[in-house]
Amino acid sequence: MIKEAIVKIVDKQDLTYEEAYQVMNEIMNGETSATQNAAFLAASKQEITGMEHIMTALQQEYEKSGKILGKAELQEYYIYKI
Repeated sequence: MIKEAIVKIVDKQDLTYEEAYQVMNEIMNGETSATQNAAFLAASKQEITGMEHIMTALQQEYEKSGKILGKAELQEYYIYKI
């Protein structure tokens, strides 16, 4: 579903509630790749996929596996979360 959602957003179409719910479930359940997450983030912001999106997605992937990337690893892309 995430691939279809990315295409829809890039085409400036809104996701239905069900589509958004399904995409978020895929992301939260670890069914999507870091690349897909980065593309979804960029599409949602109507931006070209950049390092900020990739690093944010990478940070989320590491957190899912129980590993935390800190400021030393992420440098200027570090996002502090409470």
